Amino acid sequence: MRTQLGAAAFEREVDRFEQDVRASVRRLHDLVGCAQSAGQMGLIVATARRIGFECGPARLQHHAGENLVGWRLDLSRP
Repeated sequence: MRTQLGAAAFEREVDRFEQDVRASVRRLHDLVGCAQSAGQMGLIVATARRIGFECGPARLQHHAGENLVGWRLDLSRP
């Protein structure tokens, strides 16, 4: 890419890439900070039921069948 762009354009592209990486790292930190344990999800289920929701158990949510991405909780009002 350096041979195709001038120095200034190349620096801008490197800066853009660095900003993208930093944003991705911040997003990952946010996601990890919001992660819930099985016990915490149990408390969420109990609270939901106590305030009138019907819900089954919290289930692990996977992307593409293998990548754990979080929890799934189906709620409905009777």
